[in-house]
Amino acid sequence: MFDQDGGGHRDARRDVAEGLGAGGVERLRPVWLGVLGRGVAPLGAGAAVDLVPLAREVAGATVCALLGATADPQAVAAAAADVAAAAVRDHLPGIRRPGGTSAADAAARLAAVLPGGGEQAALRAMLAVAAVNTTVAALPRAVAWCADARLWDQAADDRLRPALVSELLRVLAPSPLLPRVAAAGPPSPGPGSGRATG
Repeated sequence: MFDQDGGGHRDARRDVAEGLGAGGVERLRPVWLGVLGRGVAPLGAGAAVDLVPLAREVAGATVCALLGATADPQAVAAAAADVAAAAVRDHLPGIRRPGGTSAADAAARLAAVLPGGGEQAALRAMLAVAAVNTTVAALPRAVAWCADARLWDQAADDRLRPALVSELLRVLAPSPLLPRVAAAGPPSPGPGSGRATG
């Protein structure tokens, strides 16, 4: 699910391009605007809003709308987050915690929450995992950046907002964790490296 490249990656991108293109974004905009409108309403009364659950709901609702799924958006988002967390744990070195969920088990639960798709089931799951985890990683960070740097005037300005969003997407890493594996060991010290030998 996470190691796709080459032709498989291109085919998957082509399969979802229509839904993620400009027309698809316009069709999905009312979905996330509705969730955001309800979610930030408490701010008008001076109450606090936790952006992480709100970002998760936005992503879950958007995924369901994009895939034509009737599943509960919060359940889809929670299951997709669990898949990503389990996949990361599976790649980390060290002793596994007893009773921990494997990526395969978490993916099976996501498939149960987000049924359908037939041959497209893996693509649907991959899209859900990517959408939920990047949104939950990026949206709260972007809002925090705007708050810390006092960028609300730019965010409210229709002319300046596109540049602000582009810059935020450029500097923020929309991923909670990208596991990496060294392709080779460290280089051997050469002569004159200053390291004592013998």
